[in-house]
Amino acid sequence: MNSNIKWGSVLIAAVLLMAPVSAVQAKSPVPTMTIAQEGDAVQPEGNDAGKNPQAVPDQPTDAGEPSAEQAPQARDANQAAASSAVEETQFRNLAAGLSYEWSETPEASHPDDGHKLTDGKYGNLDMNDPAWVGHLRGKTREVVFDLGEEKSIGKITAHFFQDYPENSILVPLTVSMYVSDDKENWGLLSHNATQLLWGEGPPRQETFEWDGNRDGIKGGNTDGKLAYARYVKVTFTMHHSQWEYIDEIEIMGTDGKADGAVKVPAEQPHFLEPGEATGGIRNLNLLYNGQYENGLGDWNKERIIPNISYVNKDGEPTDWLF
Repeated sequence: MNSNIKWGSVLIAAVLLMAPVSAVQAKSPVPTMTIAQEGDAVQPEGNDAGKNPQAVPDQPTDAGEPSAEQAPQARDANQAAASSAVEETQFRNLAAGLSYEWSETPEASHPDDGHKLTDGKYGNLDMNDPAWVGHLRGKTREVVFDLGEEKSIGKITAHFFQDYPENSILVPLTVSMYVSDDKENWGLLSHNATQLLWGEGPPRQETFEWDGNRDGIKGGNTDGKLAYARYVKVTFTMHHSQWEYIDEIEIMGTDGKADGAVKVPAEQPHFLEPGEATGGIRNLNLLYNGQYENGLGDWNKERIIPNISYVNKDGEPTDWLF
């Protein structure tokens, strides 16, 4: 009898001890998490038994992870990004390690060893960084690359530095890209205007880019997205008195002729036809001035008169052209 009473007391005490624990579990704000691994399904216990085990993952987490309904959209975006990345990896920098030709030798204080623009080294926001190649005032500069053979070209970038007015360094107002088969006749890919302009401010950098897939080919009346050529020329305008710094040019493309690659017809020089573009002017003479070799941009009366009149063998005007 005493034995039965003793065991009954022990049983009642155990029940009373377990009851508060269950109550605490019921009121706990922390949900029960079930982690199912492949091939090892774990069933929920207690009050969660019989419920859909996907109910918890269906809710957004504190880390901002997408819900199950958002997952397909995320997968689609990732697949699109991956596809784009694959397409990008089909191209390489065709200019990497190449030598090139300058129309004007860079300044001795910021020289070029003939490979600085293709060595993959970008300059810091510091005018003394040796990666920068410097040009000071004068006419438009040209850089010509020989790819060795005709190749498919999809993107060209040129990277510049601006530190004005502190160190009198400005980016170009315009950078243009061309291609050619003979290094004499050039087809236009793009004219690119600066977005920084020539405003004052801290040291900055700007990349001028032609992207055929985005921009198309501006010259030659063609709908192509890739240019097929051997030679590439990058030109940039110069300020009449300030510095311009460049450190790298990249030519992205692939060997051989890719699908959709086209020849870019050369632009032939021609006179502007009278009409709306000339404001109705029929007799128009353009006299270039500025930085030209052998003083060709310097004009005086003796040089101007033959451009506006008929002259005899002594250089004297006998009649006017206009």
